[in-house]
Amino acid sequence: MKAYKSVFKYSKLIAEKTGREDNVDINLIVNNWFDISCGCLISDHSKNLQNSWSSDYFWSIGHSYHMMWGWTVSIIASVCDPGFSFLSDVRKWDENFNRLETERKEGFFERSLIPMPPLGARAIFEGQARFCQLQYLYSVSGQKLSFPQFAKVGMMEDLYIEAFEVFLQVLGEKWPENSYDPLVALFLLICDLAINPTDGFPLDVVYYETFIISNDPRTRFFMLYQVVAHGYPALKKWIILYSKKEYLEVSKVLSRKIVCFSLHKSMCKINEWIEREPFIQHLLEEKRLFQYDSGNMAARLFFSKYLSFQQDKYRYLHFFCWPGVGMTDQNMTDIPMEKKLALDECHRLSVQDTVDAPLLPEVWAEIVQKIEGQTLVAHNKGFDETHLIGCHEHYGISYLNYTFGYTLWVLRRRLSELYEHQFYTVSAYVGFDLDIHHNPFVDAEACARRAIEFL
Repeated sequence: MKAYKSVFKYSKLIAEKTGREDNVDINLIVNNWFDISCGCLISDHSKNLQNSWSSDYFWSIGHSYHMMWGWTVSIIASVCDPGFSFLSDVRKWDENFNRLETERKEGFFERSLIPMPPLGARAIFEGQARFCQLQYLYSVSGQKLSFPQFAKVGMMEDLYIEAFEVFLQVLGEKWPENSYDPLVALFLLICDLAINPTDGFPLDVVYYETFIISNDPRTRFFMLYQVVAHGYPALKKWIILYSKKEYLEVSKVLSRKIVCFSLHKSMCKINEWIEREPFIQHLLEEKRLFQYDSGNMAARLFFSKYLSFQQDKYRYLHFFCWPGVGMTDQNMTDIPMEKKLALDECHRLSVQDTVDAPLLPEVWAEIVQKIEGQTLVAHNKGFDETHLIGCHEHYGISYLNYTFGYTLWVLRRRLSELYEHQFYTVSAYVGFDLDIHHNPFVDAEACARRAIEFL
């Protein structure tokens, strides 16, 4: 495996060879990394703004967002639109952002700040995920589980309800009786709109002066619930059926009032690409075959998954906004049940499989006795051990730093003739038919077969 040098070591090596310390490539890499990381941190939570602003390398929020969005679109373009024939041409963005800096527009010139809502994007993401989960649990419990019961088992901690409580406070509403209340439906729709901006990707930038507020998730969230509070209070009780029609009606009103294109319009644009752009179609074919070209493979993989997701979301956008409601057969009857169940196909588990299952602490108390002093085997140690550690941390169990055998690393060295070393490919090589990948028993046996032969 090729060894990679750190940026520091690479810079030092170049300086020693050339006698110069002003390496242009290194400066570009480090500056872009800093700008992008600042953009991510600021979006994550407003408290990170002060830390970024205190750095001598920080320029402005607008510059950080410009770099974050611009380089993201550039990476996407590298795998499907190198000439920017259908993506927004980020090469033309510089002129407009430079103009805003010259005109000293707040948020775009050096060291300038603009007011940002205190809520961070993370609270919106976590709130959306948790309330989708609560809706599902409420449904499969026969609509018996209440918010106090969820709180009792630790599902209503601060980060998970922070965005919802701000939402309720501004709307002047009390906590609803249950998770099927129209207020919860509206909250989840606003979350969906807030975390899916359209300016710059997939649509072109409309007005550079509002680039920050049009794309910052927490600012979008703030503007959207303000629209409801001060102009459209009827939307608080609008969503009853969790239908596609209701989603389109409410999202159209809210998007128009914050002067942004709707999420539905952006999905239409992406599906137009899928229908007409050869590069996009080739990328989806790579995904279907799981045989990706080597150039920028990570970007090809992730963007092809994104495209596939957008195809489903375009057809069933109400399901993806309210999946906890849609995953039960009595709701969203316009979506075939087999389509809903396709979401279970990855891990082959249903709620019936796990509803009475014991929690990790109880199970692990038995497992730990059987694995004491043993080597644990994983196909991908980095993935599997990280999740195992995370589960231990979640339940407050001490992690004992188990020894791992790492089959992927060994197989890459010993089976270099294989074109790739995915779970399927290597299992087939050792004669194991992996017909139901992600079934834990089958996966464990497949991993054991490889360990016996190669470790």
